[in-house]
Amino acid sequence: KVKSQNYNLKVKSYQSNILKELVKEAERKKLDAVSPVLRNPNGKVENYGYKVLPYGKVELVRELTGSRVNPTSPRLRGASELDGLTAACLLVKTKVFRELKGFDEKFFAYLEDVDFFLRFKKVGYKLGLATNVEVLHNHMTTTKTMGNFKAKQDMVNWWRLYFKHRGKFKLDFKFIIERLRNVSGFIKASLR
Repeated sequence: KVKSQNYNLKVKSYQSNILKELVKEAERKKLDAVSPVLRNPNGKVENYGYKVLPYGKVELVRELTGSRVNPTSPRLRGASELDGLTAACLLVKTKVFRELKGFDEKFFAYLEDVDFFLRFKKVGYKLGLATNVEVLHNHMTTTKTMGNFKAKQDMVNWWRLYFKHRGKFKLDFKFIIERLRNVSGFIKASLR
């Protein structure tokens, strides 16, 4: 098992050749960034990537083409429909990562991958999935021990995203409602 830890995630792969497989898939499909399938500890797909909605919300894509298990969950015909890939386990070409100046350190944690992929897609780079590679992602494992940290980061970073990528978002009632949800989440987390 290959293990990786960071501030807010734990990822395990049951394949010893995960990096080799990701590189192979990126080269085969001529991808600038590739991600494996992320699974929860219960074995369900956590997500294949996400869509960024104009009112400031990330909608995780949990289904590809095929039968629809959850009618409210978006599904896609191909990775080109995604706005981004989750950074929990991600391979990006070094040249591309450097050109985009990597993850913006102002975000520190949470939504840094959204910012990165908004810039990535704007320039026209190609992302994709290595559906033959799966990893276990213990989502929010460390965050649960950090009090209101995630809620605060979400609250602040959504505004950072808005000001940095104004063309992507629509400042309207729905956007304000989402930001109020961030404030509510921060207050609830602070009172625990």
